[in-house]
Amino acid sequence: MLPVTVINIEWQLIEFNQEIIKEFSKETDCGIYQIYGQHPAYGRDALLYIGQASRFSERLKNRFEFVESSALPTSIRLGRIVNSKNEKEEENIDRANKKTLTDIAEQILVKVHTPAFNQVYNKGLFDGRGIKGEIYNHYIILNWQNYGLLLPEVSTLRFSYRFWDFEHPI
Repeated sequence: MLPVTVINIEWQLIEFNQEIIKEFSKETDCGIYQIYGQHPAYGRDALLYIGQASRFSERLKNRFEFVESSALPTSIRLGRIVNSKNEKEEENIDRANKKTLTDIAEQILVKVHTPAFNQVYNKGLFDGRGIKGEIYNHYIILNWQNYGLLLPEVSTLRFSYRFWDFEHPI
């Protein structure tokens, strides 16, 4: 059995506003984001999109396309990978490892929550393989604070093709 890696994500709620987004321009301010807004089928404050950014301000200012759609965005939640739910430990995660964990967390969160406007990663279960075909560990994602409509805990032990592999049962 593969080892299990825990990914802690601490979420912050902000208004969908260009002036507020400009405040998030630090070079190290990166992670995962969720966009919420009006959806014709899912109603008000629906989870519209989950994405990732190496710099929140740069990525999010390009996401104002949602304003011109029928989505009528209302808020954004910014998620940062931390070692634990203690914010001060965030600095201890090296940048390369944070990028890998962010990529994996985004894939898993999109597959589990199927946001209305995500197209990539929005089908099937987590296959547990990287771009080069390497097999990842199993993951548990713990969402802390303002995580919105996300589940507080998500695990690839449940949302993974490995569970459904009848040739090699767990």
